[in-house]
Amino acid sequence: MHPAFMQVLLQYWTQVFGDSELSLRLPSTLFGLSAIVLTYVLGIKHFGRNAALFASAMLLFPVLPIIHSTLARPYAPGLFFIVLLIFAIFRLEDSRVRSKYLTSSLLIIIAASGSIYTHYYAGLCAGLIGISALFYVKIRRWSFLIISGVIAVLLFLPHWSITQEHLSRDGLGWLGAPEWHWFWNYLKLYFGGNLWLSALFMLLIPLGLIQSKFKSDNKARFLLVTFIALYFISHLISLLYTPILREPGVIMLMPLLLLGIGSFFKKIKSPIYNGALFSLSLVLVIGSVFQARLFETVHFEPFREMTALIKKYENDIGSDKLLKFCNVTNINYLNYYARRDGANLDFEMTMIEEIEEIHKLAAIIQKTDKPKVMLARTNRAQNVIQLEIIRNKFPKIEVVVYFNNANFNIWSRGDFNDRNFLKTIDESSHPQYFMNWNCDSTNNEFIGSLRIPVSELRHEESYLLLRTDGWISEELNQLNFVVVAERDSVLIEQRGAAFLYQAWNQIALDETRGCRRFYTAVELPEKLKDSDEIHVYFWNQNLAQVKIKKPRIYVVSKFDQ
Repeated sequence: MHPAFMQVLLQYWTQVFGDSELSLRLPSTLFGLSAIVLTYVLGIKHFGRNAALFASAMLLFPVLPIIHSTLARPYAPGLFFIVLLIFAIFRLEDSRVRSKYLTSSLLIIIAASGSIYTHYYAGLCAGLIGISALFYVKIRRWSFLIISGVIAVLLFLPHWSITQEHLSRDGLGWLGAPEWHWFWNYLKLYFGGNLWLSALFMLLIPLGLIQSKFKSDNKARFLLVTFIALYFISHLISLLYTPILREPGVIMLMPLLLLGIGSFFKKIKSPIYNGALFSLSLVLVIGSVFQARLFETVHFEPFREMTALIKKYENDIGSDKLLKFCNVTNINYLNYYARRDGANLDFEMTMIEEIEEIHKLAAIIQKTDKPKVMLARTNRAQNVIQLEIIRNKFPKIEVVVYFNNANFNIWSRGDFNDRNFLKTIDESSHPQYFMNWNCDSTNNEFIGSLRIPVSELRHEESYLLLRTDGWISEELNQLNFVVVAERDSVLIEQRGAAFLYQAWNQIALDETRGCRRFYTAVELPEKLKDSDEIHVYFWNQNLAQVKIKKPRIYVVSKFDQ
């Protein structure tokens, strides 16, 4: 959910320049390059050549800003408007004639309103930068700064109804809150996973302070203090409300930090500084291209490749024999490439994420008479139950293609016993865990009890499949196969909620009554300790008559799909 600037820009842009990949990416690239040029101008004008070269190099060569200057997303425009805002505030403070006050105010209005319309986080940061500027500019310039900010807010009013709709949603709660060392992890991502460069960057601050003899001018202090304040406010909001502190967003704040650090080195002689900066830039380029694999399909979703696979196997197998699903952010990403060849992709479902969608998937799988199933998935969150719903009826692997954080699969009908597993746990191999499971017919609310240490179940790149057989009465409509994580026989909680609690209603997955099979699948969180236990049982909410045999647990490789 972003404000409308980038979408509106692309709407008119494509009418003039077409909708090729190059055309769609070009606006972000132009904004990114403009932000770097403006950062260099800011550095030259206010902090000296050394700071200008350092800041612009740190925006030009690391992999993270490169990627987000090639995506048709709002981060590169947001970066540009934040740099423009700093430029305008400095210009306002340095102005000596009224005409420059007015042009500087106009630039502030453009930068602030551009930030708000581009990205909500950029808008928040622009507002906080404006508040911080009140402590930097002279009091007699406050009126220009405040009026500019008010006008920028008023200019956003036409968008307010859209923003209200965005705010009515659940925020970014589906993203994890940041941990205390978030910025260190961000630096590693910024520099393409290079720990040495990340550590060197962290050392530049104390080294710069020593080099400058702990002296800095007002502009450098303003940038550094503002960056620190923005970071901690963002971190606090992320912990208490919704996680707004995201890696692409923080790129927009980097010029403040980079120019502030670069200002410490303005007295270093040019030959020494140029040699050090050239070496650092060379390392950054090599790291971005090779270590971070800049030109490989690891930073972008493989929509083009996925579309080609879908079309190939549609033609090879035939649509009448192939049940097709995809789980992508937006089906138009795939159809963008399909339509270039005059085709249009159709699927039974294009998003499989919410509980109702997973139940719908199960119903379609149960009723189909087609011999094969296709699933194309990009970076949508994938609950492993999706895979097992399909493989419950279509266990045989026909085609599997893995991309970075994406996969393409085709399965066919076959024998479950032909599947390969990393490990199988049942009563015959581990009788000590199954002693409390009563197989008699019962109408108890909670049925069975199976506790297994995580150490028995944990394998790299794997998940658990649990299966058993039994009998249920006709009136039953709610029978949950429950898997929870416990520590010392007590439910593990995180922030007041169960750390791992999964309960799939077996009737929603398969409406069959009488004799039938039950199954569920779960992925173990990495933070579980080996001594923790996985507790498995059935929850019979209707108190109906049921009979459930002791389950069997399979450790499934994620690469056996």
